Amino acid sequence: MGALKHAGIVLALLAVFLGLPVLLGGDLERFSPAQEADAVSSASVALPEQPSGRYVVLLNRTLHPDTAEQWRAFFLEQPVDVIMEDLSCLVVDYDAAALQLAERYQARLAEHQMTVRTENDLLTVSKAETGLFDAVILSAELAEAYALVPSEEVLVIQIGEAA
Repeated sequence: MGALKHAGIVLALLAVFLGLPVLLGGDLERFSPAQEADAVSSASVALPEQPSGRYVVLLNRTLHPDTAEQWRAFFLEQPVDVIMEDLSCLVVDYDAAALQLAERYQARLAEHQMTVRTENDLLTVSKAETGLFDAVILSAELAEAYALVPSEEVLVIQIGEAA
């Protein structure tokens, strides 16, 4: 009789401590078929604004031979089908507007599809000139200041007012 009473108390406490938060939290509404989620109500990340200015996006064609044109359309914010490839993006660590643009692109993709990494300017420009990168986003002023001349395997995408 004591074991039965103990089991009943434990089950009642589990129901209160585990079931009550679920019932009061509103999580069960997500699973009802009457509640259809749309892209606006279920968005988890706000899309950052596109910073003003001119930018250069460099894409390594040797790493993305089949999807380079899809990536070009994506970076130009044109309609694009789902791109089934991951992308690692380099940004100069003090180029705040280029970092904001990279974060905007990252928010438009599926989670973990695009990683954004910042590095110092000399290392980033060196990687851009030698083709040791996946994608690079630079402000146009920075690309002009370093007289960046990428190899022929690099797709150069101009973004901004004078694109």
